[in-house]
Amino acid sequence: MRLDTSVERTLGGKQYNAVFTDKKDNATMDKSDFLKLMVAQMQNQDFNNPMDNTAMVQQMVQFSNMEIMQEMAAYSKTNYALSLVGKTATASRFTVGGELDTTTGVIEKVSLVDDEYVLYIGGKKYTTAQIMSVQNGATVTEPEKESTDDSATAK
Repeated sequence: MRLDTSVERTLGGKQYNAVFTDKKDNATMDKSDFLKLMVAQMQNQDFNNPMDNTAMVQQMVQFSNMEIMQEMAAYSKTNYALSLVGKTATASRFTVGGELDTTTGVIEKVSLVDDEYVLYIGGKKYTTAQIMSVQNGATVTEPEKESTDDSATAK
């Protein structure tokens, strides 16, 4: 979900408009950013000293490696989210009123919504970032008792 906020302000007879957008983290690059950077580098190169072919091949290899690493990260995140089903977890989040809503229970299912995994605990939705702790297994089962009936072992 994208959150856009628009602000208009008049200062010194001039009108200023600003749009604030919920954007991704600027510390990370995706493949489109890398491709834009490489195209800009090729467009703005010095014609007297063009980019070396080996440098361009190295950048293409880096681009390919980055794509593979992103795919591995996505697979790893999917594997982690799916591995949580059936485990007991404690999740917390703040309500609109500012109170802390904490739920402990079995993770019933996992859904992918807007490229984010949503975990269902006790009918409530939580993101993976809201999970505070995970315990192995939903319930403790007792081992079966051995039968003392001789007719069961005589077969």
